[in-house]
Parts: sequence; structure tokens; C-alpha cells
Amino acid sequence: RVHLDGVHVALERDWDPMRSERPAYQQLAPADLVDLRALLADELKRRFERELELGRYPATGEDAPDVLRLSVAVLDLAVDAPDPKRSGTEPVYVLDAERMILTLELRDAVTGQLLARVIDMKQGAAAEPWTFSGSPLRAPPVDAALGQWAKALRTGLDRAFGRGP
Repeated sequence: RVHLDGVHVALERDWDPMRSERPAYQQLAPADLVDLRALLADELKRRFERELELGRYPATGEDAPDVLRLSVAVLDLAVDAPDPKRSGTEPVYVLDAERMILTLELRDAVTGQLLARVIDMKQGAAAEPWTFSGSPLRAPPVDAALGQWAKALRTGLDRAFGRGP
């Protein structure tokens, strides 16, 4: 079984959502950033849990001898809102970072011993930023990265436990 801690999403360290060269209506409010980070974190957690269930690694909220504790973070995202009026009621966001970095730690749930640490970076295929309307989950590169990371986790666990091909 796997106890998945809350997923942490962090924006680029030097990124400024309130850039002064933008008109006020094009600047992202702190509440928008909090909501966006929470949306990405919830989706990544949901994807991981679904993929783990497919591999017969049920999610649990308890720590026990048969449980792995999984901590996940997505780092270095930069989000922009070039024209929130463009799509009607939904704002248009742009992930203008060309990358998303995943960090993942697997620990023994009882002792806390670190068993594995993974760091992976997904880069945008094009020089253009990733644009999406409303939910970031509609952005094909984001969707693909989340799916690849979830599948890689399950495949790695399968190999570690001698399951599968």
C-alpha cells in the first residue's frame, strides 16, 4: 500500500506574477496562484493514486509495516496571464517555463527510512510557451508529463517488487 502525502507545487523562484510592465488586469492575483497550484497538486495526486491502483498498490492514509510513504513535489513552474478577457469567462494562462521538475521520495512508512529519491524534468517540445484556457490540465504537455510520471512510478514499483514484464 502507498500513503501519498500532499503534493507540493512551487513556482519558479525568480518569477514575478505582478510584473509592473503589465496592466493591472493582466497581473495574476495571489489567490489565482494559490488556486492554480492547488489544482495542479490535486490532479497529480489523483493521477498517481489512479495509476497505483491499476498496479494493485492501494492508497491508504495510515502508516504501517506494509506501507510506502510517497512525497511528491513539482518545481519551477512559471505561469502568466497574457489576456484574461480573451476567452470569455475563463482566463487564459501560459506556463512560460519550458520545464516542470518532479521530485519524488519513497520512504518506509514506519521508520521513515529513505528508500528512493527521483528527480525528473520534462521540457516543452517547442520554443513557444504552453498555453491553455482555464484549467492547466487541458495543456497537452502538462497532461502528458503528469501521465508519464504516474506510469513511471508504477513501473518502478513493479520492477522493485518483481511484478510485470
